This record gives sequence, structure tokens and C-alpha cells, in this order.
Amino acid sequence: MIGVCAVICGVDDFVSMAEFARIKRELFARFLDLSAGIPSHDRFNAIFAAINLAEFERCMLSWIADHASDDFARVDMKRHITHERARA
Repeated sequence: MIGVCAVICGVDDFVSMAEFARIKRELFARFLDLSAGIPSHDRFNAIFAAINLAEFERCMLSWIADHASDDFARVDMKRHITHERARA
């Protein structure tokens, strides 16, 4: 969960991922058992190296499809339109 959230927020390396987790520790502690602490950058590297990318993609796309709603799409499109108007 921490790694996926970090990547969605623009983190692109394991050192930054561990730092992101430390900064957001309070948030993640609401959902995860962090009694052993925040994973190190080496742990994030090992976890991502072990992931079967095709299976991960299948799971993520399934999760997105199951949780996407018309309301979500409308909010996202509104944000996109507002951003595009501001750029014009």
C-alpha cells in the first residue's frame, strides 16, 4: 500500500519512497501495522523486485474497475477541464 501510494504521488525511487512513508507515517498507521517501523529503501527495493509485474497489473486494473464510479469520473473530468481552462 505504501509503495503504490508513493508512486501515485510521484515518487520515483526507493529512497524517496521510504522518506514518503516516514512523512506519511501517521496516515499509514491508520490502515497498516507499523509496529516494526517503516520499511527501509532496501526493503521497498526487494519487495518491488519480487513482484510479478503482469499479475500486479491484472490486480490493479481489476481493483480500479471494481472501485471506479461515475462520480469519480465526473470529479476527475471537472478537475481536468478546470486545469485546461486555466492553461488557456
